[in-house]
Amino acid sequence: DLLRIALANLASNAIKYGRRGGEVRVSARLGPRGLRLAVWNEGPGFPPEQRSKLFRRFSRLTTPELKGRKGTGVGLYTVWRIAKLHGGRTGARSEPGQWAEFFVEIPQPAPRAG
Repeated sequence: DLLRIALANLASNAIKYGRRGGEVRVSARLGPRGLRLAVWNEGPGFPPEQRSKLFRRFSRLTTPELKGRKGTGVGLYTVWRIAKLHGGRTGARSEPGQWAEFFVEIPQPAPRAG
């Protein structure tokens, strides 16, 4: 159930912050680090110097393209918390002005959340 919430938050952000009419891709794969869920979108992306703000509670990016979009700053933090509860990690990469990708990786078999 928590992974469903994490994926929903990533997809919601991709739609909200992506380019209007742009492409959104969702992927899931089992790799050497475990289960990886990723969401990629066309859009403004984010500059590397703002990457550290992405998964912090109540943190919002301040780029001109994203500043006017509504949000609370808890969606990516929620994804981060869910990943930590499962012994996993989160990450993001971007080509500013082109695309962004956000992911969550959960080791398999996943440790029991407790």
